[in-house]
Amino acid sequence: IVGTMAAWVQNDIKRVLAFSTVGQIGYIFLGLGLGTVLGVAGGIFHFLNHAFFKGLLFLCAGALIHSTGTRKIDEMGGLIERMPLTASAMFVGALSLGGVPPFNGFASKLMIYEASLERGLVAGGPFGGVYVLYCILAMFGSAVSLATLMRVVGSVFFGRLPDHLKSVCEAPATMNMPLLILSAGCIIFGIVPQIAIDYLVRPSVQVVVGGVVGTTSLGLVTSIGFYGATMVAALLFTPIMFGIGIYYLTRPRELPPPLETKYGIFIGGEVEKPYMDIDKIRVDSSLFTFAPAKLFNRFYQFMWLGGIDMLYRRFTGYFVSATEFLRRSHVGVVNIYSVWVVLGAAILIILMVI
Repeated sequence: IVGTMAAWVQNDIKRVLAFSTVGQIGYIFLGLGLGTVLGVAGGIFHFLNHAFFKGLLFLCAGALIHSTGTRKIDEMGGLIERMPLTASAMFVGALSLGGVPPFNGFASKLMIYEASLERGLVAGGPFGGVYVLYCILAMFGSAVSLATLMRVVGSVFFGRLPDHLKSVCEAPATMNMPLLILSAGCIIFGIVPQIAIDYLVRPSVQVVVGGVVGTTSLGLVTSIGFYGATMVAALLFTPIMFGIGIYYLTRPRELPPPLETKYGIFIGGEVEKPYMDIDKIRVDSSLFTFAPAKLFNRFYQFMWLGGIDMLYRRFTGYFVSATEFLRRSHVGVVNIYSVWVVLGAAILIILMVI
């Protein structure tokens, strides 16, 4: 959650992706930490998916920096006209990271959500509520991740193209080819996640926890429910393709000629130039982050001043102090080690009996 919230208000495109990586690693550790078959499978699957969509997003950021010469989101805009391939690839990566079906990020996140709910139902009581809270926080983090990446995509690729970027073009083919490969992986593992689970995830899960993840020809089967990824993809893509077909069949063959006038663009009674520069008054991405920055102002101030690092160091300090006696007891004497072995075995037996 902390990494995702930090990514929400960044203006540097690489810092956005770096902070979001912290949040996605949290999903992986949540799945593995649950210790169930479904949780471990979801964690491993999300680890694989994260390699695809985060690698894709970083390569898209590299292509943008290579073409524009800047990492600042506010200095970009309207680049979909000049870099359509990069825009499409980054849109796929953003939807995958945000957990939108039918992309791969949704399949693995759904497994982690269901694993948390499953563990909560089994545990019951207050402990079960903790696992349900994990699921709610994970969903909230996914929503914030989607909002963050949609802000980046909207600010970078849509809107007015600045004058200093009108000569920008796509990155070289050697940089674009990996974008196509990783985009295909995000789509394929989202539409047919059972392929990745059967051949890549399941062998690892069997080694770690000894269980099997249920899959069918259409998707995933868990104790919580069923996710027909292939069917969902068909239901989503069919109306989209139908709408695209209607658009191309009914669009006018010839566009009307542009309106010519000897007067400039009318904006509040003033011509555009030299009295008003559109590039200097265009909407930037800060308007999309104003609300969260204001709402969570104290949290961001605490984080930017090093509060999170301070808490981490304080926690590690307590942990080191609590285990100091164990370090002192390991002096290299075999007899003392034997005592520890016997004591540990006795504790395990008592726990098994209880």
